[in-house]
Amino acid sequence: MPRYRYIGSDYAGRPVTGERDAADPDALLAALAGEVSKIVSVELANPGPLPEPGESLHRADVREVSGHIAEIIEAQLPLESGLAAIAAECSSRRIRKTLLGIAGDLAAGNDLEKVLASRGAPAELKALVRAGARSGNTGQILEHYVVNVESAVDLRQSMRRGLFYPLLMLLVFSLVGCGVIVWVVPQFASIFAGFDLNLPTVTTWLVTLSDFIVHYGAIVVLGGLASIVAVAILLRLALGRVLWRRLICRIPLFGPFLRWTALARFSQLLSLLIENRVPLDEALTLAGDASGDAEIQHDCRRMLASVTAGESLESAARKLDRFPTSFVQALTWASRPGGLPEVLQSLGDMYAGRVRAAVAVVVSLLPPLLMLFLGVLMAFLVVALFMPLISLLNMLS
Repeated sequence: MPRYRYIGSDYAGRPVTGERDAADPDALLAALAGEVSKIVSVELANPGPLPEPGESLHRADVREVSGHIAEIIEAQLPLESGLAAIAAECSSRRIRKTLLGIAGDLAAGNDLEKVLASRGAPAELKALVRAGARSGNTGQILEHYVVNVESAVDLRQSMRRGLFYPLLMLLVFSLVGCGVIVWVVPQFASIFAGFDLNLPTVTTWLVTLSDFIVHYGAIVVLGGLASIVAVAILLRLALGRVLWRRLICRIPLFGPFLRWTALARFSQLLSLLIENRVPLDEALTLAGDASGDAEIQHDCRRMLASVTAGESLESAARKLDRFPTSFVQALTWASRPGGLPEVLQSLGDMYAGRVRAAVAVVVSLLPPLLMLFLGVLMAFLVVALFMPLISLLNMLS
């Protein structure tokens, strides 16, 4: 059983230090509950060698691995043996290998934070594990983190699912339209040419468009795609990560989804970090990085610089003029004990709700609009192709 060194204070406020054997930091804090009122730090008294960098923890596996760790800690079971037992029943080879690797590193005498760091775990997860070691609530903290990650994943998936069907319909309609123009229209054009008909204007436009697409369509499409990719690369290099992200978030329909999704993830994670007493400067940096939005990351660092210079958090955010007004107003609760995390969590839920509502609107409006577009396109094709046929039938009769 590992031996831990702790520093804290007793119920009279006097400093207390000592060492004790325990299965993990949470078990140690539970044993000290009647002796120590506050724990400042907990660390291994005889730490093993730093774990060798193992196979990186896949981003998609963070939720499941964190959930397993939380379950074992909440059940008050030894972490290394519990992870090994779960790994034996795990169907995913990658996760099984990861759990066994973490269990082996823990059995070698390393603490959980170092083990996760050696496997490239997200920085916010390491900070929460550190906060859990101080408070003795690692299991609960990780459970809340898993809920937070699941919420972010669910939000992204709902956005993808919502946009998939309309975009698929648009693709199918485009392919059908191109097929008609490339294969059907030329056959009608050859019939009209054989009878030397005087074609209506709309038919002439359609035949000209078809002839252009047949001869130059591939060149135009490939050239257009190459130009778009080249312009995007040049803009990305010229603007940098922050301005490029800002430009992407200005794209109609698609950009606001990205912005509100990132704000929801940022607000919820910042709430969790602050609630578990991660220092504000570290919490802002970690939440900004985890949001996946370069603009939010940059703004968080600018807020920290302003706060370090003596400004209030609300004033620093207001000066940036890029965070929503609701977020800036929430920061007025920063000085109230326990108020800020709750408000930030509510804001995160509100931003996530905006994304879901916008996706619902898109899903309900785009299919009818696409059907309307298809109806207009079909009407144009019918008029353009069948008006000369009617003239031809009258001529032949």
